[in-house]
Amino acid sequence: VANLAAFLTRSYSPPVSTIEDVIARQMNICAHPVLADDIKLTHPKANFVFNQEGKELYGLVDDYDAKKCEVMAVGKMDSLGDLKLIDLFCARDLVFTDSLVMENPVGFPIRSDLASGFSYWMYQGEKYHDIDVQILREEYNEEFQRQPSCNVLLSEQSSDENSEYAKIDVANLFLPFMFFVVFAVVGALLQLYYRCAVKQKESESQTRAFLWATNLLGSHSTLNLRGSSRKKIKTL
Repeated sequence: VANLAAFLTRSYSPPVSTIEDVIARQMNICAHPVLADDIKLTHPKANFVFNQEGKELYGLVDDYDAKKCEVMAVGKMDSLGDLKLIDLFCARDLVFTDSLVMENPVGFPIRSDLASGFSYWMYQGEKYHDIDVQILREEYNEEFQRQPSCNVLLSEQSSDENSEYAKIDVANLFLPFMFFVVFAVVGALLQLYYRCAVKQKESESQTRAFLWATNLLGSHSTLNLRGSSRKKIKTL
């Protein structure tokens, strides 16, 4: 089993995302004293701070609170199973990056005569049944509802924001809502203009028909009157 030591940084932007960025900025890195020899050999130019109080990973948090370091190098496998420690990370807006600080091989405490068989079944479980320590821990946490108060993985936070299944808030709906309102108002105005234009055309058509009918009837009446007048004159 390999315990991958990633480093923790603040979640708000702009976060430091790689160990190379930390070294380039000459930031102090809190790390476990057990890793001192290997981690200094891997990154000789980095500024590491090792807690000597024997508080394990909680000692790194104390050093971070004391402003002795800006980031922490801790193992994901060691810390993700400790909900109390993860809640401390959440309270300080700390997240795991994907930048690998070092790889530390570790093993299970098992008798030597059982080691080969145990390794074989671990390999079979991972290859053919998708069973490993990480998956079993996640299933255990889900079954017993052991969930931290926040998501401490920066990569999952970024993917959640870009996912099509991400939660939609008011800010996401503002632009579509304004788009709908503007076009609804424009559509209503165009419909009103169309109705007014139709009514105006109908009114003009009725007026022309009335005038035409009036002129037609008036011309007949005039001819009849003239004819009647002529007849009366001849009779006289």
